[in-house]
Amino acid sequence: MNNILLKYSEIAKDYIKKANSLWGKVNFINVAEVLNNETVLSELTRIQRKTHLELSSKRSEFTKYLDSLSEEEYDLMYEEQSTVDDLFRLADHKFDVIDNIIYELNKLSEKSEEDEYLKKFEDVASINITEAIKHKHNMKTNKTLTESIRDKEPFEKIVFNTDFSTSDTSDRIFVIRTIKEFKGEGLKTDKQGVWHTFIPIDDVDKFMDKVAQFSPNPTGEMQDFTKFKVNRGLKDNQKITFLDYSISEKNPPTATGYLKPGFINPYKSLLKWEDENFTKKEDWIYNNDVDIDGFYHRDPKSTTVVGPKIEFGIDTNSLSDKERERLKAIVRAHGGRIDHLFGGDSYTSSGGKNYAIFNPYFDLDNFYQDAADFEPYYAEMEKGSMLSEEDVVMNEARKVVRNIFRKIFN
Repeated sequence: MNNILLKYSEIAKDYIKKANSLWGKVNFINVAEVLNNETVLSELTRIQRKTHLELSSKRSEFTKYLDSLSEEEYDLMYEEQSTVDDLFRLADHKFDVIDNIIYELNKLSEKSEEDEYLKKFEDVASINITEAIKHKHNMKTNKTLTESIRDKEPFEKIVFNTDFSTSDTSDRIFVIRTIKEFKGEGLKTDKQGVWHTFIPIDDVDKFMDKVAQFSPNPTGEMQDFTKFKVNRGLKDNQKITFLDYSISEKNPPTATGYLKPGFINPYKSLLKWEDENFTKKEDWIYNNDVDIDGFYHRDPKSTTVVGPKIEFGIDTNSLSDKERERLKAIVRAHGGRIDHLFGGDSYTSSGGKNYAIFNPYFDLDNFYQDAADFEPYYAEMEKGSMLSEEDVVMNEARKVVRNIFRKIFN
C-alpha cells in the first residue's frame, strides 16, 4: 500500500473510532432520559453532523485521488484502494445509523410531549433513593443514584494563551460549545484580559486535547461549582427568580415571579411577575430550565423557522454509494438537513419524493448549480428549528451574568 493509500486508510480508521465513540454515548441513552428531556439530543446531532461532514470531505478527497490515477495505476492498486474505500463506507454507514437513531429519539421526545406520556404515569411511585443505596447487591445502580443527587464536584481552572476578543468568532464559538460539552463553567476574562474556564477535574485532560490549538493550561486552582440540576418538583405559587432580559439584554434586572396554580404542565409552566415598573407580565417557561435553587435559566431557545424543502427529479435511493456521498456533501455544504434524503416511505414527502430541508437564507441558485446532476426543484416551505451562532454567544454571555448573580445571592 503506497503512502497516500496508507494515509487515507488511517483517516478512515480514525473516523470509525469517532463513530464508535459517539455510538457509545447514543447507546447508553435510556427511554427515561428522552422522555424527560434529560439528554441534549441537539448537541449529539451537532457532533454527528459535523464529524460526518468532515468524513464526507475526506472521502471526497480520496475519490479525487483515485480519479487522478491512470487506468493502469488504478488496476494495479485495485484491491488496496477497495480496502480503503470499504473502511470509508463502514464509517459512513456508522454515522448514518447514529443519525437515524438520534432523529427517531427526537421524534419520540416530541411525541411524548405532545401526547403527555409522562402525565399518564404520574401514579407510578418514584424510587426511594435512600433505600436504594442501602441495597449492596446492586452496586452499579447505587453508584448511579449517588452521582445523580450530587450537587458539587471539583472544577479546575484552565487558562488560554489565546485572546478570543480578537480571534475569529468561529474559534470562540467552538471553545464555548466544547466547554458546554464538558459541562464546564462559562468562558470569561479576568482583569488582565486572560481568558479562562473551569472544567470538571475528571475531564480536564480530554478537554485540553480537544481545544489544544488554543494553548490551554491547567492552573491547579480548584473550585466547587454547583452543577446545574433540574428542579422536577415544581409547585403551585412557587417563587421563581430569573434575569429579566425583556428589560435589557446587556444589564438585565433580577426579577421574582410565581408559578400560576393549575398551570404547571409536564414540560411548560406559566410564570407571572411584575417588572421594575410594576407592569404585570406572564410567560410560559420550560420546566427543565428551572434549577434546584428555583432559578430560571432564561436562555434563547431554538426558534421555529420556515425553510425551503428541495426534492429531486431522480430517485435518490437508486444512486450509487459515490453519488450518494456527493449529494450528501453538496446538501451539507449549503447548510441543509439530510434526514429525509434517503430511505423508505416514512422518509418521503406527500408526493413520495425524498427531500432535503434548508434554512431560509441559503442561496437557492448556487445550490441548483452544484446539484444540477440530481435535478433539484423547489417543493414547498417546511418548518424546522434553528439556533443561530449569535444566540449561542448571547447564551454564553447570559451564563456569565447568572454566575455573578448566584455568587452574590447564594
